[in-house]
Amino acid sequence: TLSDAIDLGLLADYQILVPVVTNEDLRDWLATGPGAGVDGLRLAGRQVAALRAIHDHKLRRILTFHHRVADARAFATTLHDTAATLPAPLRPD
Repeated sequence: TLSDAIDLGLLADYQILVPVVTNEDLRDWLATGPGAGVDGLRLAGRQVAALRAIHDHKLRRILTFHHRVADARAFATTLHDTAATLPAPLRPD
């Protein structure tokens, strides 16, 4: 089992987090920033969810999944800009 493999040191222990970002969060934080627009807000919503999880759970490493390479690239290349638009307490260190 996965549990046995973790106990034997064959797999690293892990957590699955599903953070929630509301439409209100996006409107308040990002509606006028670099992610404005429907597609931009969807991307920004995913980024805010990841940034919130990093902040709330003091994460050092994360892995995100995307349906397309282009989506993953857009996520990675604009994450810093999205983080800069968040209130200071939510920005990762």
